[in-house]
Amino acid sequence: MSSFRLRWLVVLTAIAIGCSTEPDASGEDSISFGVDTSGKADAAIDSSIAPDTQPAVDTASAEDTSSATDTNVEPADTSEFDVVDEDSAVEPDTSVADTAVADVPIDPKSCVGRCGKYKFGAVCQCHTECMVSNDCCTDYAAICQGQVSDGGANDAVSGDSGGAADSGPADTTPITDIGCQKVDPGLPAGSLVISEVMINPKAVFDDFGEWVEIHNPGNTPIPLDGVSIVEPVLGKTHTITGCTLFIPPQGYFVVGPTANKLQNGGIEVDYAYNIGTLQNVNGAVEIRVGATLIDKVSWPLGIWPSPSEFDGKAASLDPTKLDATKNDKYPFTWCPSPQVMGNGDYGTPGQANPVCPKPPDDDGDEIENKNDNCPNAQNSDQADGDKDG
Repeated sequence: MSSFRLRWLVVLTAIAIGCSTEPDASGEDSISFGVDTSGKADAAIDSSIAPDTQPAVDTASAEDTSSATDTNVEPADTSEFDVVDEDSAVEPDTSVADTAVADVPIDPKSCVGRCGKYKFGAVCQCHTECMVSNDCCTDYAAICQGQVSDGGANDAVSGDSGGAADSGPADTTPITDIGCQKVDPGLPAGSLVISEVMINPKAVFDDFGEWVEIHNPGNTPIPLDGVSIVEPVLGKTHTITGCTLFIPPQGYFVVGPTANKLQNGGIEVDYAYNIGTLQNVNGAVEIRVGATLIDKVSWPLGIWPSPSEFDGKAASLDPTKLDATKNDKYPFTWCPSPQVMGNGDYGTPGQANPVCPKPPDDDGDEIENKNDNCPNAQNSDQADGDKDG
C-alpha cells in the first residue's frame, strides 16, 4: 500500500473514533485521541465541524421559523375579515335603515316640524303657531295660553307688539298679545258644505240609519276638532273633538248615529254623533264652529217635494253645486239620489254624487217653469214674489 493511501486511511480512522490529526513541526501527521488536557484537539474538531454544521442547521432553522411566522399571519387575516364583514359593515347599515323607516311613533299631539305630514291621519296646519306647538293644531287658545289676545282682529297699524300689522281696519284700542295675534281663526262660513242627507232611511230605523255627508270644497285639509253638528229644530248639538279627524281637500266625511254597520245598514260612517233623529218634515241640519254658521240645509214643506219622495233615498246635492250658497236652492240643487246601495236604500255616502236631473226651465234662470213669473225670459221678478202674475 502506498504511503499516500495509508495516510488517508489513518485520518479517516481517527475521525471515526473521535480523534483529530495535526501536522507536527516536521510536517508529519500526528494522531491524537480526545484525551489530551490541552484542549487543542477539541478545538480543532469544533473548528472543522462548525462551518459545515452551522450553515446546514441554522439556515434550515431560520427558514422554518420564517415559515412559522407566515403561518401565524392567517389567524390575523381571518380576524380582520370577520370584524369588517360582520360588525363594521352590517351594524352601520342596520342603523341607517332604522332611521329611514322612522319606527319611533310620532306623538299624535305634536305638530312640531310636521306641517301637513301627520303619520296617523291628523293634519298639521301650516301656521307658525302649529309648527312650534305641541298642542292640538287647531287649539290656538292653548298655544296662546296666558297671553292677552285681541281676538284675532285685523290691525291696520302695528298696534300689537307681537308682529307686523295685518290688512284691514285698525283696532280702536290696540291690545298687546305678545306674539299671539292669530288667535283661533276658526273656519269661515262656507268652508264646509253639506252635500248629502239621509233623512228617512227604509232599510233600518231612523235611530241608526240616518247620516249626513260633509264635503270639503277647498284645496287644503280641514281639521274637524271643534266643529259642531246641529239639529236646530229640537236644538240638539254634538261637537267633534280630536286632533286626528279631518277632511282632505275635495274629500267627504260621513257622520251618523252609529258607526256599527250591522245597525246602520252597512254604511261607512266616519264619526258617530248623538243628536237624535232628524225631522222628516220641515227639518234641517247645520254645521257650526262656535257662533259661526258654516253651512245649513233645510227641507221645508211646500218648497221641497213631498217627504215620501225621500223615503229610503238620500237628498243628494248636484256635484255642480258644491257650494254653501248654491246648495240652498231647490229643486236645481237637490234631488233624491238615483244610486242604489247594498242595503236597498239609495245614496252615495262618502263619494261624489251623481248629477241631478233638471226640471223644466226654459229661460235658464234656475226657477222651474211652473214657478217662474216669465218662464220664457228672465226678468227682475222671476219668482213672482209679489204674486201679481
